[in-house]
Amino acid sequence: METGEQQNVVAGYRSELEAAIAIGSEAAAEIRRIYDSGLARTYIKSDDSPVTDADLASDRIIRARLRERFPGDAVLTEEGADDTGRLTAERCWIVDPIDGTQQFVDRTGQFDVLIALVVGGRPVVGVMIQPATGLILAAAAGDGAELGLIDSPDRRPMLLAQPNPETRVVTTIWFGAPESDPFLARFARAMAIAQPEILRTGVIVRGHLDREANGISGQTAPLAVPLDRPAHGMIGVPMRGDGTMAWEWDYAAADIVVHEAGGRFTDWHGNEFRYNKPVPRNIGGLVFGNTTAVHARMIDAIGPLIPEIEASRA
Repeated sequence: METGEQQNVVAGYRSELEAAIAIGSEAAAEIRRIYDSGLARTYIKSDDSPVTDADLASDRIIRARLRERFPGDAVLTEEGADDTGRLTAERCWIVDPIDGTQQFVDRTGQFDVLIALVVGGRPVVGVMIQPATGLILAAAAGDGAELGLIDSPDRRPMLLAQPNPETRVVTTIWFGAPESDPFLARFARAMAIAQPEILRTGVIVRGHLDREANGISGQTAPLAVPLDRPAHGMIGVPMRGDGTMAWEWDYAAADIVVHEAGGRFTDWHGNEFRYNKPVPRNIGGLVFGNTTAVHARMIDAIGPLIPEIEASRA
């Protein structure tokens, strides 16, 4: 039976979750329209990363709808100007209008709309929508994680793949690889697993789902769950001189979805990430496990390597 406090949490954020799903679905539909047209223009930002007409359209939709629905909340998006007034706000929506812009440009289908609501520095709502398939992964604090499709009212519990018996861990070019390869090899030996596969995408929770267990079938199933064998963990080893890795909008939605599905999503010391910081970047690596047991094994394996990794950056 739920406690009164748990009931209040669920009731308190369910409306925000439903709003985020509706807003994300509208943005995803516009992204899909632009994607299917093949006419999106690509621009290069000051950090040499790409942005497209679809990113900008999605950003406009999400910011406008959030301000209509939640006018007192702060908003931080990858493509919008940062309003430092957010730092005094208790509630802040953190948004990536398209996570995986390069994948959009390359036409792989592996890109998502990410929307999270952060309250007091931690995410309480997370929505991840794949425009190419309409797959929705969503969660509200205390209410579990769920899976659905755009334009369908039906949703069901989202299940992260269980390591039985093999544990498979992945990493990504965005989180230190391949420069981190020597450390990843030692990490893998400590866990007695294969060396992590290097992906070209960021944190795609869809890759940690078992298609059959989640009822994902049909022609779009391989696009929705892109790995032939689901991952059970993800490791990020920051190789930048300042130890930062990724932006808050890359993590916030995944963070709450993973935790509500029974996994753990922390830095490499096992600390939960904080959000809506003055500099919205993450520090301390990444350890994402589908289960608490996998996460604990990963923390134990990477822990002894941290001093050497930090020294190599210096």
